[in-house]
Amino acid sequence: MRENISIALLVLISTAVICFIIIEAYDITRPYRDKEEQSIVSANGSTAPVLVADKQGGGETPLPSQIPEGPEPAKAAQPAPSGVTPTPVPGAEKDTEEPEPTKAAHPTPTEGVTPTPMAMILDMDYNSDVDDVAALRVATQLCRHGRIELRAVMASTAGDKVCKAMHAHLNYDGFGDVPVGMAKGNVVAGSPYWKDMTDQHFAMHNYRVYDSVVLYKTILREYAAREKERQEKLKQEEKERQRQAEENLLPEIEGEGNTSGNDRRTQEENERRKKAEEEAQVTKVRIVTTGFLVNIAALLSDPEGYVLVRDYVDSIWITGGVYLQGNDYNFCYTKECGEAANYVSVRCPVPLVYSSSLSVENEKGMISCGSSIMKTASNRLDPVVLAFTCYGKANNVSLIGGRIAWDPFCVWAASLPPEETHTHLEPIHMALDTSGWNVFSRNQPANCQFIVRDNDGMGWYAGQLDMWIDAGLAR
Repeated sequence: MRENISIALLVLISTAVICFIIIEAYDITRPYRDKEEQSIVSANGSTAPVLVADKQGGGETPLPSQIPEGPEPAKAAQPAPSGVTPTPVPGAEKDTEEPEPTKAAHPTPTEGVTPTPMAMILDMDYNSDVDDVAALRVATQLCRHGRIELRAVMASTAGDKVCKAMHAHLNYDGFGDVPVGMAKGNVVAGSPYWKDMTDQHFAMHNYRVYDSVVLYKTILREYAAREKERQEKLKQEEKERQRQAEENLLPEIEGEGNTSGNDRRTQEENERRKKAEEEAQVTKVRIVTTGFLVNIAALLSDPEGYVLVRDYVDSIWITGGVYLQGNDYNFCYTKECGEAANYVSVRCPVPLVYSSSLSVENEKGMISCGSSIMKTASNRLDPVVLAFTCYGKANNVSLIGGRIAWDPFCVWAASLPPEETHTHLEPIHMALDTSGWNVFSRNQPANCQFIVRDNDGMGWYAGQLDMWIDAGLAR
């Protein structure tokens, strides 16, 4: 009996001791269990932060993912590793709308921007008439909006006065760092607007004037150097492709039977080759001349200049030519002008494109330009407004309705894709003698091209030109 009681007491005491130990263990682990409970509650939507031990022993820190909701503190953006696209959080929404893209200070008049602007050298007489001034404005605005890269402006009229006037115009339009080439020939002319243009806008501190042929060759040598560097790069890439091709053949030769790797490498090789072919096009310059051809003739008569034009000029666009035949001002102003025009037409190693009288006029009328800026410009010292006003006073005419757009039309058509200008080029034969007399013919093998408008809506073309001319007002 006593023995049974002793056993019962022993069991009771043991049970009590075990319960006490369990209770104490529960109390010791309470802080950790509290944290675990908070973690579970937070995962279900509570805003209570989860505390984790600081690895440096400095206390406890909230987990970033469990910080209470509210205004997020500013933090530096963490770029994703190279080649890795950040994975968006499912269901996440933007707190606010994306800001509108920053608008350019000078909106592009026509939509679409050429990824790589075409390099252009503009060669112009910039003398008595004012369409030269409108043409230079069109060029600077095309450059401003990324459609062309204006590398230089050449004067085909002799003397320093015209160079200073051209620089003054460039300076006003924000292109005072564009170099100016002084005429190689001796074609002398004057202008009613040179003095006023220079007095108002000339800046000696960035005036750079050079012999035109020297400037042409200097720019084209730059493209020759680029091409040499590009060819060296292509050679190195070809050597590397050949080395990789030899290595890629080893698994098949050794009979490993794993062709998937070879297929992938072949695809990569084809992609690299395609990219190399796309880059294989030589970067070239386009010359647009709206004046006398004396500079270009001098350049072509120079042995190095001829080679540079042949290799690094894609084409020469020329304002001139009476359709079907006649004497054009740019070709026959002086004997030297006629000889230069003839020399270029015979000796030029690259395609010639003429903007003839047919390009800007027909029996219904002519394409004009400048009327919009003459009617709306509040700044009467704008180079276009200034030149038009001076020309009108000197010739006792009003240009409030604009001026025929021979020169700006050629610059515009040479700068933009044909689908934007509603033009196309047609092959034709042109004979040009040393007097400047030209004859266009469709009955002989073509030796050049000329610009043809796709429609007779003269107003549409005038509106396009005025859009670029007016863009200069928003400097």
